[in-house]
Amino acid sequence: MHESKDLSNAAVNYALTPIGQMLRRIYSEQDLVLAQMIMDEDLRDLSSSELAAVVSSLVYESRRGEGGGDGSFPGGTDGSIAISLQACLGSRARISMLCDDHGLDTPKELDFGMCRVIYEWANGEDLSVVLRDSEMTGGDFVRNAKRLADLLNQIAQVGTFFKDAESLSKVAKQAARDVNRGIVAYSGVD
Repeated sequence: MHESKDLSNAAVNYALTPIGQMLRRIYSEQDLVLAQMIMDEDLRDLSSSELAAVVSSLVYESRRGEGGGDGSFPGGTDGSIAISLQACLGSRARISMLCDDHGLDTPKELDFGMCRVIYEWANGEDLSVVLRDSEMTGGDFVRNAKRLADLLNQIAQVGTFFKDAESLSKVAKQAARDVNRGIVAYSGVD
């Protein structure tokens, strides 16, 4: 005879860790990569426009599958954006290896093709100026900027769970405002 345990009487206290709480609020194809980037502090000490540029690598996908961007970033190869993106590549690689180890699909590659455009936009440039040397259409820009602003707003909630991330939350909140302006704010495109 098998004994049946009554789980309703069990004194088990299930609670999400701060990391679990954070993941509950990140809605992105790259949620695990973003969470790892936050935990590894890859996004720390960036200005709002720099943060917007770096996070754009999580939402943007080049139409022609070329991806990656041209390797030039605002501030150059030794600037804050390039350094942060290098760290983000390491975080993505760690998540990718874990996915491989457990037979899961690996996350998509980061795409840096929108970094410069978003950086300029978040610094207040006009749409015609930021798209002048880009093959990106206005519609593609608006769609990606909307997705980016949404993700930045999700990052802004991180300070609720990690006291060390309070400054990141404030910068993300400002970055979302910087991106969600003008035609992006007025557009109903999601």
